[in-house]
Amino acid sequence: GVSGAVVHAYGPPQLLHADPLQYPAQGVVQKTNAEFDPYHLASLTANTLAGSALRVGEPAYLGWSNVSFTLAPKAVKASGKDPQILKNLSGSAKPGEVVALMGASGCGKTSLMNVLSGRATSMGGHVVEANLTVNGKAVTPAELGPKVAYVMQEDSLTATATPREAFDFSARLRLPPSVTADERRQMVEEMIRILHLEGCADTMIGNELIKGISGGEKKRVSIGVELITQPSILFLDEPTSGLDSFAAYSIISTLKDLARLGCTVISTIHQPSSEVGHSTPRVPA
Repeated sequence: GVSGAVVHAYGPPQLLHADPLQYPAQGVVQKTNAEFDPYHLASLTANTLAGSALRVGEPAYLGWSNVSFTLAPKAVKASGKDPQILKNLSGSAKPGEVVALMGASGCGKTSLMNVLSGRATSMGGHVVEANLTVNGKAVTPAELGPKVAYVMQEDSLTATATPREAFDFSARLRLPPSVTADERRQMVEEMIRILHLEGCADTMIGNELIKGISGGEKKRVSIGVELITQPSILFLDEPTSGLDSFAAYSIISTLKDLARLGCTVISTIHQPSSEVGHSTPRVPA
């Protein structure tokens, strides 16, 4: 299990805040200090965000306190393990920030994120306790749901679809009828551009049997499918797992792009490479 009154400072899962931005009354101001950029993606990012029509939801300052998660007795009876996975955790995340939940396997990273996103609730004997706030106002998981997008660790994409088709399909299903076909088409093209998928937008996604796009490109497609709903808060479960160092760094760079648009990004990361580690410079003491 995990214990510690303040997750920012103590015990796994730990929070790392990457690339914080300031939001004054007029516009957005980016950090002025030099960033670690081993693959020289900064100029590509600047060109991508320039004049972007992609939008996220209203800014959401997410706070949580007294977060605890206890498994049902029958779930741990045979193993004899401590049923309390999370113990009295607190923390926060703000727009313009990439927050990394880090820790050893089985420490409760995904459990914490499931509680914060409202995916884990008290049922079947499991007990979840959490005080969640958005912009200082207490919210329930049901109230938080419309503001949240969640990218799972395992991709659930149609192998024979292309990234463009996957985005369009998600938009048709999840956007309100008031969105016109032209607006939907523009959103899809913007999604392809900001996620750097221009080179594979019309290539089949593929799977073990069908040759398709790379693992890093698949992960970016999964992110785009969720971003279609224009969330305020984006959760990702180990988006860099199984990727090489460059693909993993590209994913983190993409998340920082989304944060620059005003999205609050929270992600679990397992065994980050040195490049990923250096790209999250604010490590809590």
